[in-house]
Amino acid sequence: MSRKRRGSSLKNHISYISRGSTDRFWDGYNAMDYFIDNKKALEGLVNNESYVTTKRKGRVRFYHEVLAIHPGDQCENPEVTMKEFAYEYLNRRCPEGLAYFKLHLGDGKKPHHIHFLISGNKLASSRAMTLKKAVYARVKIEMQQYQMKKYPEMKHSIVNLDGKGPKRDFVPVEENPVRLRLLLEGKDLKKEPKLLVREIVKQVLSRSLDVEMIKQSLGKEKLKLFRRREVLWIKDLNIEPPLRFKISQLGLEGTLEQMLQRVLPVEQRKQSLKRVRQTRETQKQSVELNQRQVQLEKLRIERRLQLNPNDDQAKKALLKLREIEDQRLKASIRK
Repeated sequence: MSRKRRGSSLKNHISYISRGSTDRFWDGYNAMDYFIDNKKALEGLVNNESYVTTKRKGRVRFYHEVLAIHPGDQCENPEVTMKEFAYEYLNRRCPEGLAYFKLHLGDGKKPHHIHFLISGNKLASSRAMTLKKAVYARVKIEMQQYQMKKYPEMKHSIVNLDGKGPKRDFVPVEENPVRLRLLLEGKDLKKEPKLLVREIVKQVLSRSLDVEMIKQSLGKEKLKLFRRREVLWIKDLNIEPPLRFKISQLGLEGTLEQMLQRVLPVEQRKQSLKRVRQTRETQKQSVELNQRQVQLEKLRIERRLQLNPNDDQAKKALLKLREIEDQRLKASIRK
């Protein structure tokens, strides 16, 4: 986090930062002194400021910035690890600048962190030590890439640095290795949001066995597959408002064709089994209907014989129905 100080007392800042540090001396970047105490740090920044010839009102005399790691991320040797981070940060943030910093060790609840005091002008120069927002954002992304590559165990300290636009829900790196790989490759996910979507969809298509599995896998990543006017689309629900991409925009037509060639035989077999089940169900319903009709006809003939016991035609019909029931019973026993 960067904080500009206009008119703030440099001496007060040096005193404030020193109080919370276990280090007696300051570490310097592009500083020629050794064993830098508060007095030498103050003299170094003031002397470098003397190179500024035009001291306009409201200019930035120095920057007070803090670099911290999450309390949940523990280091075996925090002094060494944090100072490595500090020099890496300054090498990217102000390679031509003068800076001093001090380490503050955490206690499990408070994080390990470093306070930086960076001169407002470049080393031995009157040129201002300013950075454009886009450049500073890039520095933060590069620092996160450095952290993930050298210290992958620091999972809690990873934050969303995709940019200012619609923010993607935070997904831990261990749950989304695709995002980690893209960041390590230096991809700008803000300028090209479809990169992450493309890689996720590509993975899903390569490992799915049917269309239903594709939809379920995409749903876990908050992506939705839908068809509109014979065109397949992917909707990204991770951001608001949602983004939509054609499969052709993602360049996955070939992957989709390969998936369909693999999936279609499975789908055809499923459809065939579905038709067989439907046919059996229809036959079963037909048999049940016939059995009920036979029973109703049998009851009707028995009532008719009760009224007229000598009705030969009814007797023959009753015998026929009993033969049909016996045949069905024998058939069911054989099954």
